[in-house]
Amino acid sequence: MLLTEALMLPVPNGLSTQSAALTEPMAVALHAVGLAELSARDVPQVVGCGPIGLAVIAVLKMRGARPIVAADYSPLASAEAQAMILIDFSL
Repeated sequence: MLLTEALMLPVPNGLSTQSAALTEPMAVALHAVGLAELSARDVPQVVGCGPIGLAVIAVLKMRGARPIVAADYSPLASAEAQAMILIDFSL
């Protein structure tokens, strides 16, 4: 992929490349869930379980949304979404 310098951001010292790679999908997920303005009675549906869809599921779970419905044509992506939904994110 060819990128221009204007589109690149430096990765802070000490931040792993794995964490840096999650920055954009998590930012998109946080923004999308915030725009949704979900109420306690809403049942969110995530269509597409790629990196951003999985990030949306993680944000929904951290905000207490239950149940969460997720769908994807790919059996692998669907399995990843199911695993994300089952993970307990509470501390």
